[in-house]
Amino acid sequence: MPIPTSDGLLNPTLTALRRLGGVAGIDDIDARVAKDLGLTEDELSERHVDGTSKVRYRLRWARNYLKRYGLIRKEGGGVWSLTDNGKSTAVVDGAAVQRAIRNRTRKRPESHPDDAVIVDQSPSDEHEKDDVASASIGTAMTAVNVPPADNSATGVASLSFLDAAERVLVQSGNKRPMHYRAIIQKALDQGLVRTAGKTPEATLYAQILGEVDRLTRRGETPRFVKIGKGLVGLTRWVDHGPVAVIEQHNAAVRRHLRERLAAMSPDEFEVLVSRLLVAIGFEDVMVTARSNDGGIDVRGTLVIADVIRTRMAVQVKKWRKNVQRPTVQQVRGSLGTHDQGLVITTSDFSAGAREEAARTDAVPVGLMNGEQLIASLVEHNLGVRRVPHDVLELGAVEPE
Repeated sequence: MPIPTSDGLLNPTLTALRRLGGVAGIDDIDARVAKDLGLTEDELSERHVDGTSKVRYRLRWARNYLKRYGLIRKEGGGVWSLTDNGKSTAVVDGAAVQRAIRNRTRKRPESHPDDAVIVDQSPSDEHEKDDVASASIGTAMTAVNVPPADNSATGVASLSFLDAAERVLVQSGNKRPMHYRAIIQKALDQGLVRTAGKTPEATLYAQILGEVDRLTRRGETPRFVKIGKGLVGLTRWVDHGPVAVIEQHNAAVRRHLRERLAAMSPDEFEVLVSRLLVAIGFEDVMVTARSNDGGIDVRGTLVIADVIRTRMAVQVKKWRKNVQRPTVQQVRGSLGTHDQGLVITTSDFSAGAREEAARTDAVPVGLMNGEQLIASLVEHNLGVRRVPHDVLELGAVEPE
């Protein structure tokens, strides 16, 4: 397949970041996009006129566009993350993004050999001069495909990056935070992880930030805590006290919320989803009549920064079984000329449904499973309420 232009890589980049937990290093983002698009070795080796990888060059522009629209941000150390707008955005309209760029940008170069619309002479992310700037997509894919195995030299089984980081911190014995670079170096020295990637430190830090962000948004306690710039510790080192009680309570509330969703009628569930869409940033939300609307339950317009407006057609499934490929195909077949699709379910999606939704030769369809639905409801205080409490701790008593 031809390598997509930068605007054609906007949605694949968003999807890659979302599948990587919302935070990831450039290696992992590029590798994920390349894998999702099914790019061949020949396509990965194509060069831009300046001698750099053509795929990497266009992905750099795609990240630049997404950053300008507030959908992603650069965390430093070669790590990128989804913003709140990015987390709630299923898909973007590349043409709309480019039109908005034209309207908002005063300075443009006279020509550009690859992309239709240019904002500046180069992406405004410092040309990505960071830990992962020189890593090629081919190298990144090699790193992704390295299987876990036993290290015969050390007799220690290879761990995931996060499990290895936890073991290194525990082995330190002093309950003091360590810099993520020091953590990954110790993990590599001890043979706890195997990777062919050039920037394992960026990969580790991205995964730690991703896990912390993901579990915190769900109201759960992550195993890692970020302390200062680049410093990481274990949450269990902190004296939890009432925090553990609150965590148990919140977990029970989430379970009860899921049970409440299961007990709702289809009409009640659709109305709740429409309220969630409004909270996320949709406008003109309308629950459709139960007629021949091609299975579409809710329609609305996703508005981003008062600039990008994307018409969305949403199908809602209050199911226990996984949503299959035909449902995604049905939603896509019901879309209008400028519509984007979204399927929301209380259950999950089969591998075939996810594959169908991510097709690069068709209009993308966003997917929100039951876990993501509960997290979004909690995040936007729908079906739950937050109750603040004061917690007293003993302090020093100064003598008079």
